[in-house]
Amino acid sequence: FTYAIQEWLCIGAFKYVFALQCDRLTAVRAFINQLSAGVRYMIIGPGCSTGATPIAEISPFWNITQISFTATSITLSDTDRFPNFLRTVSSDIASVDAYIALVRQYQWRQVAVISQSLQLFINLTAVLRETLPSSGVNVITENLNFIPEDPNIMRVIEALNVTGARVVILNTFEGLAREILCIAYRRGMSSPRYTFLSPFWFSEGWWRDEYNATAGNPYEVCSSEELAVMLDHSIAIEYFPEPTANELSLPTDVGLTPDEFWKEYVNNIHFLGYEEEEAIRQGRYAYDAVWAAALALHHTARRLDSGAIPGKTLADYSYSESEINDLILNEARSLKFRGVSGVVKFNQFGDREPFIRFFQYRYVESDVVNATRIAFLDSDTNEFTYVTGESQETVFPDGVTETVEFVAIHPALFSIYTILACVGIAFAIVCIVFNLVFSKKRQVHTWTNSN
Repeated sequence: FTYAIQEWLCIGAFKYVFALQCDRLTAVRAFINQLSAGVRYMIIGPGCSTGATPIAEISPFWNITQISFTATSITLSDTDRFPNFLRTVSSDIASVDAYIALVRQYQWRQVAVISQSLQLFINLTAVLRETLPSSGVNVITENLNFIPEDPNIMRVIEALNVTGARVVILNTFEGLAREILCIAYRRGMSSPRYTFLSPFWFSEGWWRDEYNATAGNPYEVCSSEELAVMLDHSIAIEYFPEPTANELSLPTDVGLTPDEFWKEYVNNIHFLGYEEEEAIRQGRYAYDAVWAAALALHHTARRLDSGAIPGKTLADYSYSESEINDLILNEARSLKFRGVSGVVKFNQFGDREPFIRFFQYRYVESDVVNATRIAFLDSDTNEFTYVTGESQETVFPDGVTETVEFVAIHPALFSIYTILACVGIAFAIVCIVFNLVFSKKRQVHTWTNSN
């Protein structure tokens, strides 16, 4: 069994491959075509949330279990709406815990969230707006469309000075993040006066010229070097599970060490005409998703052979067979195995358990920036913990970014004192008018001394 799955995955002999391009209609069309072509026991993918969501919504009607590997949308954790959906990657909801840990650690009291106007990001912004105030943080949110030379980007950046927000969460894809950082760089909004927070799943070297989405804007073009300087001391949030350095050479339950997998993976993408630089770590999650599906089917077949459903075997599965699919789903949910991306285990929402780490971009020279791991969130205590050699002094050598708070008078007190001030002004006006009217009148008093 292990050898067969191993060969299937390493050689890349997948029978059905679709370039869904993160498009809802394309994903649904591919799903329907596959259902029409014959019995499919499980679905692996799509990789992005936009394509995975509609399939996760309709797959229960065909009694089929779905496992995605890079769809991270918070919405997909809704088990009432998506009961047959699992994923070998963590949900974006994990980033909320990370942001809360940061604002508490550095005692930030005001945070701005710049969000791209896509449902994936809007959902996360809504959760941040709901949860951060419980930590004593005032949240300012702005939504943007990614349109080159969009005047709203300029307006949002300049509004940060007015609001006093000095800590900015970039809840966007990397293209819009580059444009925001470029405009901010032109206005001197860099560390330590400002601190930008972003996800760590952006492409490696995403600030460099070959990724520069602002090339069509003659007023805000930033070079790789300028963006690298701008990134200095900004912080990135990582919540996807990864094998640790010590685990890279250790055997797994899927027959390959993480290092061996990566070598096979790179060899396969070379065969397909891609370069090693184009290899993405999400390949680990896709590999483990296929193994999760294979193990779930393997365990289901053994249980059926043992009489779990009298008279039924896995070969009896069909789209109208809810009992067998429920068994497949339960076996998948109860899986726990060591894969090439670490320990694979699903929580009650069908999500992979997160491992939250914090990285800081540190400028080296030219367009070179190192992403240095500075801390992690302890899974047992949920506390922000520095790694060896890191501290607040190394993370913010020029001092922690301070948030500016504008203190306002309570509306009731403002109303009372405004009324009193108006009464005082009115009384003063009456006195002035009285003096002007009677200024020429004179009155002489005489006193008679009887003595």
